[in-house]
Amino acid sequence: MIAGEEARIFDVTVHFESRDEAANLAQVNQGEIIEWFEIHGRKAQADDVIFRQVLVALLSDFCHFIFEALRSSSKGKLTVSFALLRKPLKDSLLTFEWLLADRPGFIDAFAHNWPARLDELLKNQGSSGRSKIIHDAVLLTTHPQLFDPAFLEEVRYERNAEHGLADLFDMAMHLVTTFKVIQTDSGNFNFVFSDGQCRFSQWYHLYWHLPVLLNYAIEVIEALLITFVPRVEEEFAIHDIRRKVGFLLWAKQYGAAGSIPSAGQIQKALLDDIPLRCQRCSERLLFDDENARTVFERSRLRCRTCRRMNRLY
Repeated sequence: MIAGEEARIFDVTVHFESRDEAANLAQVNQGEIIEWFEIHGRKAQADDVIFRQVLVALLSDFCHFIFEALRSSSKGKLTVSFALLRKPLKDSLLTFEWLLADRPGFIDAFAHNWPARLDELLKNQGSSGRSKIIHDAVLLTTHPQLFDPAFLEEVRYERNAEHGLADLFDMAMHLVTTFKVIQTDSGNFNFVFSDGQCRFSQWYHLYWHLPVLLNYAIEVIEALLITFVPRVEEEFAIHDIRRKVGFLLWAKQYGAAGSIPSAGQIQKALLDDIPLRCQRCSERLLFDDENARTVFERSRLRCRTCRRMNRLY
């Protein structure tokens, strides 16, 4: 995101028909720029400004919340972690999905009926509009076969979902909750009296589904970015390879618990086509169990032909 801002990919270039038109815009207050574009027959540019500025601002906010939530989890502060994850995974991710699935509809709602429209999608249980947005967004990602739209909605919004996150979000935000499925017991507060065993249970619950949600979020955000910034194929993006391998390792550990996608699906979709070759014998490097672990931990892969340990640079 920082690189994108430095490259000014979120800026919109405006070509004026005359000096007078440029001078006229220069006198407009910042909060009235979108209206000026629309009045002067430049709705397409107004929509582009809304799209790019919403995306960069929301992406920054999303990353800050996710980072602090993960850092809190690493310190065993699970209540803080669940509370911080609620906004990016329920609100922000849905906004990204809406931007991807129906940009004109989002822009119209954002400009004219924003709070009520988003609130409707967030609060209405079984909202067909929300289900369609998530379904359509999944189809527009690079690897739609890895993500089940019904699961992505259920785990974020349904309080009675088996091992979902919505109930934990609410319990982390409030000392007591009164919904039937998450009603606080008498003589208790939500999470306040958690002991070590409870925290391990909460960690397991969190990491059962968080990796798939974060990898899905990356796919949605990348799909949004490539709508106006063509993908540049670099030689290798080490951090991206390590992320995909980490996703694979997670699936190997949690797949038996019913999480999706499977390790085999991740391997086939994300790793099998990466053209890594041994620096000594030029044979293809494979992401088997040993190499998956060494790539994730040390950015290294062993060649199965000549046994050389190759380092990713």
